[in-house]
Amino acid sequence: MARIKKPSKEETYDSFHCSVDSWRRDYSFGIKRWEIPGLETDKPYRELDHLVITGTVVSHDTNRKPNRRKFKTIEINLIPTHVPRDDWRKDLEAVGHAWTEKGEKGKLRGTVRLPADVFYSLFPCLAINHFREFSVKVLNLHGTKGSIDDFEIDMEKFSVKFPD
Repeated sequence: MARIKKPSKEETYDSFHCSVDSWRRDYSFGIKRWEIPGLETDKPYRELDHLVITGTVVSHDTNRKPNRRKFKTIEINLIPTHVPRDDWRKDLEAVGHAWTEKGEKGKLRGTVRLPADVFYSLFPCLAINHFREFSVKVLNLHGTKGSIDDFEIDMEKFSVKFPD
């Protein structure tokens, strides 16, 4: 008789600390030129803006048995959220999502939503290489999906030295 494995009720996590290897900004803007029958939209334009940070995993911490899949690279898409800080929900379950894509072994991808002012202030800091490491905590990474509970890029935490 086959034994059925019961799912664990405990949340699992995987914390990755990564070096910042590269970053790029992907931006596109489009204006709707004509009405398309049957397509209702409240915006006459479309704007897509995000920052992609790619890093190499320096260390990995988890509260479960070691994962068979070893991630070597993490790619995080940071997306600006144009919501006043006072209107942010205080009971957020996750700040983003994580996933793997078929055929890409050793790579974990993720999306994190940031306040717009934080998002736009990252560009000059990345351009002058102030941030060299980031960390991301993924909850319940099972199969190919999970949720991002924490994303951190902090120049003081990761001991960046400034000239006197």
